[in-house]
Amino acid sequence: MPADRLPKLPPCVTDLLVRLESAGFAAWVVGGAVRDALVDRPGRDWDVATSARPEQVLALLPEARPTGLKYGTVTVPAPELEGGGVEVTTFRSDGAYVDGRHPVEVSFTADIEADLARRDFTINALAYHPEKGLFDPFGGAADLARRRLRTVGDPGERLREDALRLMRACRFCAEFRLRPAKEVLQAMRRHAPLLSAVSAERQRDELSKLLLAEDPRRGLRLLRVGGLLPGVLPSLAAAYGLRQSRVHAYSVYYHTLKAVAATPPDLVLRLAALFHDLGKTEARLEDSEGRLLFPGHARLSAEIAASTLHRLAYPRRLSELVVLLVREHMFHWTPKDGPAALRRLLARVGPENLQALVALRRADLLSLRPVIPDDHRLAVLEELEAAVQGLLASRPPVRRQDLALTGRDLMEAFHLPPGPAVGRLLDQLVEDVLDDPARNDRETLLRLAASHLDVGDEFSAQVGRVVQREKDGQPFPPGKNR
Repeated sequence: MPADRLPKLPPCVTDLLVRLESAGFAAWVVGGAVRDALVDRPGRDWDVATSARPEQVLALLPEARPTGLKYGTVTVPAPELEGGGVEVTTFRSDGAYVDGRHPVEVSFTADIEADLARRDFTINALAYHPEKGLFDPFGGAADLARRRLRTVGDPGERLREDALRLMRACRFCAEFRLRPAKEVLQAMRRHAPLLSAVSAERQRDELSKLLLAEDPRRGLRLLRVGGLLPGVLPSLAAAYGLRQSRVHAYSVYYHTLKAVAATPPDLVLRLAALFHDLGKTEARLEDSEGRLLFPGHARLSAEIAASTLHRLAYPRRLSELVVLLVREHMFHWTPKDGPAALRRLLARVGPENLQALVALRRADLLSLRPVIPDDHRLAVLEELEAAVQGLLASRPPVRRQDLALTGRDLMEAFHLPPGPAVGRLLDQLVEDVLDDPARNDRETLLRLAASHLDVGDEFSAQVGRVVQREKDGQPFPPGKNR
């Protein structure tokens, strides 16, 4: 292992190794941090494997807390690390897996090689010691260098033990640009049905990591080729081979993969790119001249996104943002439309979400064909971003909360009961100020509200008198007609 590829151990990890070895136990850094060092990535998750039994570790490290004693794991707090702690696990070998996720029993051992032999893939069966160097009994370093994914031992046995490894295989291929060995791919296809036993939350976590990986297209392709896609993302599986209009050079499936890769590595954006066109499977129409049309596909795609994200137990707020972006991704705006149209776009998506919407639209356009010429639509997006920056600087009123009055003000002024009617009136006032932000002052809004309510000229005049008295510090007493 080249010296410049050796993991740079955080002081707290080095200290753990020293404390364990000083007490007479073997200790190694294992897993992801070692693997990441081989490809010049900074280590994030630090794990230590040791010959000490869990009770011995707890006695030696009083700050440690038990987090998985059945499997020999304790956690030592380390606030300076991203994960907040270091997992210390006793060398072990695993018994039979009967639930497709966890071994029924484990056997503690003093042998580091036996511990590495129970791991899923060779790239994860690595150990490192600052004095002894890299310990790699299964050729994980060579597999990383050759960009190959192999299991430790028989692929079928490894995947049957824990069905989540089916998705982990796809994720690792996406993260490290690997290709599965032939026997691994064959085992994935045989055992793909086992994925149905994996919880939605665990599928979600692996899908999220895959989408944020260096090459998400590779991972998504392997989900399909490995037979997993119908179980995880059936709407994407249904899009395979679905032709699009002549504007598109790719099917919906390949266009989707390209769009995902064209977005910045942000989970909301990549999920939005994943779902943005999947409604085309339901919206597809062919006109009398043989042209393909997909009316309403954005709305249908948003519905698919909402149901899939709910099934996979994504957080509600994240799901709402993804659905919003998918539903609005076909927005239309040109400089000729003027500032009122731009304010309405801001009102629909929220000023804080417009940058993400533009990024999604740009990824969509960049994924139409292999080479995109000087597309005027991309130029329009740049003009849109510039216009938005100027508009946001003026803080235009685009929502109810931006109005110069509240629903309570309307109820008091017009003796309205609480209810949906007040909300509808506020929305009408928002429309008024979207047309002309200068209308956003209390007196003008009350006059506009009076006109919307059709309360007559005399009452509108009373509104003016009420506002003037309020300006003079003489509000009407409660209960008077306002």
